[in-house]
Amino acid sequence: MKYKLLCRWAHHNLTSEQLETMNKEATFLFGKLEFNLEQSIERNERLEQDDYYDTLQPEQRPNTQSESEGSALYVQKFDLAP
Repeated sequence: MKYKLLCRWAHHNLTSEQLETMNKEATFLFGKLEFNLEQSIERNERLEQDDYYDTLQPEQRPNTQSESEGSALYVQKFDLAP
């Protein structure tokens, strides 16, 4: 009985289209999770280093203003509520 059930299960796995599509989706999701994990590890390693922001003088600290015109380096929306 056990042999017959295992043969039936093996035949079903080899011929089932549903398992084939699930395998593709699972591979895609696993790849996406792996990519996110690698990106998180790289981001953590990059941000883990000391930047000495607290020890710098205020004029030496990085800011978002451009040096030539004093304008912002990115678009600011002042009409939005904080």
